[in-house]
Amino acid sequence: MTTRLRVLLGVGAVLALAAGPVLWGQVELPRLEALRLAAPVVLDGRLDEACWATAPSASEFRALAAGKHAPQTPEPTQCQVVFDDEALVLAVVCHEPRMGDLIAEAAERDGAIWLDDSVEIFLVHGTAHYYQFGINSRGTLYDARVAIQPDGTGGDLATGRLWDGAWEAVVRREADRWTIEARIPFATLDLTPRTPSEWRFSVGRTAARRREYSSWSPVVKGFHDLPRFGTLAGLDVDFRRFVIDGTALEMPALRVGRNAIRLAMPVLPEAGPFLVSSALRPWSAEAGAMAFPAGRTVAAVDGVLSVDVELTVLQGKVLHEAGLQILDAASGRAVLQRRHLFRAPEPFVAALPWAVLYPSDGTAEVAVDLAVTPESAHGRLRATLLGAAGLTREVAVAVDHPGSWRLSLPLADLPGGYYRVAVIGELADLGRCEAELRFLLTPGPFD
Repeated sequence: MTTRLRVLLGVGAVLALAAGPVLWGQVELPRLEALRLAAPVVLDGRLDEACWATAPSASEFRALAAGKHAPQTPEPTQCQVVFDDEALVLAVVCHEPRMGDLIAEAAERDGAIWLDDSVEIFLVHGTAHYYQFGINSRGTLYDARVAIQPDGTGGDLATGRLWDGAWEAVVRREADRWTIEARIPFATLDLTPRTPSEWRFSVGRTAARRREYSSWSPVVKGFHDLPRFGTLAGLDVDFRRFVIDGTALEMPALRVGRNAIRLAMPVLPEAGPFLVSSALRPWSAEAGAMAFPAGRTVAAVDGVLSVDVELTVLQGKVLHEAGLQILDAASGRAVLQRRHLFRAPEPFVAALPWAVLYPSDGTAEVAVDLAVTPESAHGRLRATLLGAAGLTREVAVAVDHPGSWRLSLPLADLPGGYYRVAVIGELADLGRCEAELRFLLTPGPFD
């Protein structure tokens, strides 16, 4: 069962991650002991492994006020945490008398799950950031890494949500409850060799239809009320292998084509060597864990690990998931894992300045925007003019860089009428890109 700590007011001690009491007013902050796993857990939401029968449970969730609605006794929720040397595994059981009325609109990663029936998990292991992991009742994931301000409160949430962690969760629905099992690897949490065994921790639940909000911690200012978070204890893990500082790691904007990227991260002296691998796939809610190829050995130089990554994107406007994995070469254990969710811009866009052209314009100016990588912006553009009588005119140009290109089709001696322009690009790594444009040619005031 959950034990509690009697605490006294003191903002400076709010984020102190020590074994002793955490101070905050005359409010009791909860404490949950994590259980070390003796055998792996299969993420399926069934909770039929032996660990779930013995792990301590956080079950005393408190209601929060929702606007003008007075808080009521919330539907029961239980949370348990187990762990091994690689990850935290959490189970959250949300009892629900009207399962058919669950709201789960967010379907894409990092969608607004907080508007749905959902659970949000918060972890704080240091003084720089806190981590938010959200899951709605259809299994959609949301995550964020939010800076902690000097006064102990959270920073800009919009910036925090740009971070993407490497974690997974599943949801199982039953007649009177829905259950989450989530696995959060330590390698995605920016740990250091000095990370303590006790973390600040909270879990919040939203029952959207009832506008019911409940939390295991006695938060007042919403789920992100850091000073009132409880404690997650018992994480007796050797964190000394986490020698890479990935907090400033940032993926550049990715485009369609072959993206050649260099990432640099500080490492502790004499650390490494490491095995580095990367992967890329279109995002899918059913994709599961990301598969990585065998890593290549990379050593740090002067305290910096420089990693060359090549990611070939084949589609624009499609949500993709890029992954980076760094293992300790000696032990094969994960040191850093990160994801990056992105949409590359449409790589090939063709347009005419007007839908109606006059012979006095002289040419039909086809503008082509190539939003591709410099490595892949090599090839040929071609524009072919097609009329009702089968008349054709064609221009072509060789391309050697991304950006804007123009192809001029002469209009001289063409009869009035409707015309089509077939625009084709043949680019390295991408193959054939096509667009079709239309315009009306008619006499104008100067013809």
